[in-house]
Amino acid sequence: MKEIGWIIFIIVFLASSQSQKLVDLEETVGSCSYSATCSASGYTGVCISTGCCSSGILTSNLCSGSNNIKCCTQSECTTPSGGSGTCMQTSMCASQGGTSVAGTCVGPSDLQCCVITTPTNGQYGVDFSSAITSTQATCMKNEGITYVIPRGFRSTGTVDTNVCNSINTAAAAGIATRDTSIFPCPSCSTSASEQMGELITFLNNNCKTKWSGRIWLDIEGSSYWLGSTSANQAWYKVSK
Repeated sequence: MKEIGWIIFIIVFLASSQSQKLVDLEETVGSCSYSATCSASGYTGVCISTGCCSSGILTSNLCSGSNNIKCCTQSECTTPSGGSGTCMQTSMCASQGGTSVAGTCVGPSDLQCCVITTPTNGQYGVDFSSAITSTQATCMKNEGITYVIPRGFRSTGTVDTNVCNSINTAAAAGIATRDTSIFPCPSCSTSASEQMGELITFLNNNCKTKWSGRIWLDIEGSSYWLGSTSANQAWYKVSK
């Protein structure tokens, strides 16, 4: 009878031990599972244990459950290739110029690691269609703007006479490069070469020494064009 008792005891002990191991395993594996999605400050997040959101932003009162279940957004993440990013919805990542990498963030399939590469050697510039003041130009300079592109030719087929005022103002503020742009008018009676020539003449007569010598093409909606690629190309190629 004693031997039977020992056997029963050993079986119960082993069963209890295996059960405890299973519970421990479930707690470990499930410790960072989420119960629901949530949203805070425009970012999609997950309702999760606060211990699983050490690198994210916790927001209370958005999730049901115990007190330690809160909305976790913008968690830091690392991609398999070693890139660092932030967990966010793929649409928001795309709007910020980032690349979404799946498999590193807890949450639904569209919550992924967003890696945004910041240019280290690039330059920052700005284009605008209204004349700028000296205060605005100085502000641009102080914010690291190295080039400006004021509009030089309107979509209505006329030179924007504010262009040289803006170029001169930018030069006085110390902005290194002062370009301009042309918004072509294919539906106007003048050709592409005539419109470009009109702009260049105005620039040479009014701000030649401050203008950098470069003109950008401002190409916008199809409503400004001739209805087909071939017609648009033909207009550009005609010289009068």
